[in-house]
Amino acid sequence: MSRPGPEIRLSTKEKEILLRWMRSPKSEQRMVQRATVILLASEGLSGKEIASKMRTREARISKWLGRFAKERIAGLTDQERSGKKRRKYSAQSEERILKALDEPVPEGYSRWNGRLLAEHLGDVSKDQIWRVMRKHDIQLERRKSWCVSTDPEFSRKAADVVGLYVSPPQQNAVVLCVDEKPHIQALERAQGWIRLPNGRALTGFSHEYERHGTTTLFAALEVATGLVHSGHYRRRRRREFLDFMNELVANYPGKELHVVLDNLNTHKPKDDRWLKAHPNVHFHFTPTHSSWLNQIECWFSILSRSALQGADAAEQSFHAARPLSTTGAHLGEDESGSVPAPCWAHIDRPCTHRVHRGNSTRLRGRVQYRAVSEIYTESLKARIAKVRKNVEAAYNKAHELKAWKQTAQLHALIKTLTELGVTLSKISKTCAHSYPTAPGF
Repeated sequence: MSRPGPEIRLSTKEKEILLRWMRSPKSEQRMVQRATVILLASEGLSGKEIASKMRTREARISKWLGRFAKERIAGLTDQERSGKKRRKYSAQSEERILKALDEPVPEGYSRWNGRLLAEHLGDVSKDQIWRVMRKHDIQLERRKSWCVSTDPEFSRKAADVVGLYVSPPQQNAVVLCVDEKPHIQALERAQGWIRLPNGRALTGFSHEYERHGTTTLFAALEVATGLVHSGHYRRRRRREFLDFMNELVANYPGKELHVVLDNLNTHKPKDDRWLKAHPNVHFHFTPTHSSWLNQIECWFSILSRSALQGADAAEQSFHAARPLSTTGAHLGEDESGSVPAPCWAHIDRPCTHRVHRGNSTRLRGRVQYRAVSEIYTESLKARIAKVRKNVEAAYNKAHELKAWKQTAQLHALIKTLTELGVTLSKISKTCAHSYPTAPGF
């Protein structure tokens, strides 16, 4: 037999409060149910009758009747729960977190993370640190880099190169962009498929592989037509570079060659006797740390994404450096041999015979490609825009640090990059309307 509940008598004020809880649309449902229990008990109903009417347990009714009898209205609210209280953080806590990012990291670590910052501050949880990081769009593990040219003659050299793109020599002259892509590995993967016990086969590649040497790709892009001349060598030295240049000179007999190059030491020795012996060849060097002005870099990027990356899977693994040198020959062709637009086309010339000259052994390639000039133009414009964005960030940082000398230099660089971006928009029209199409296209 259950014990009778306490007798409930309400004052006028208590009844008004309980009725307000029941009638208010914003009241919590649990508070409405507790007020209903007390009002029904004040009308003389027993705990069992209230439980039956509200379709709940009698123990629950007894609990709230007992708490109301002892503490009145205050007894109907929830008691303080056990466990650690949630910390409340202010703007000062956020400022401390951001300020700690500028302090040196603990010994043995290279960068801050949420756990290290929480241990450093002591009274701030790592979850709160990550909330602040997300609020300010800060990624502690991300590192951004940029390369700003320190060449004092940047404007003159850049204008010289871009001038060749926009207004190349018209009579008996060819503009070529030349560079090397060294150390291309020929890897033969041990396995490209794996069969599971249930009979399923998964494609992929094994991390075990066999090396078959490397090759260095020399390439020259003819700006007017998009033709690419390539040569594969074992090493990247002055003698290999001159051998490739001799082949280019032989391919353009009687023409003036304007060659865009970077500042590699094999390109510009102190006493260039080869250049003196070839008065029809003129070298135009890009500014320091500005190889992105060389359009052949755009072609190297396309070659890497389209033909080299992922080519070490089993069905595309290289069993020697020699097949690797012919990989680019099929770039842009489908199974029927037709060329999908709007990429480039392959002029079918063999790239297989080996030449021995003293201690220099190389694979000579005469594979050529014709590329739509807009591909290189848009890629170069995108690189200039990216560099300009990074330079602007460096300019803002220098301005905050009041480094006025660097600020003036960066401001001049931003102005030059802006002018380059505007003038490059003319390249596509110049290449499309001013020059004849190469034979066979």
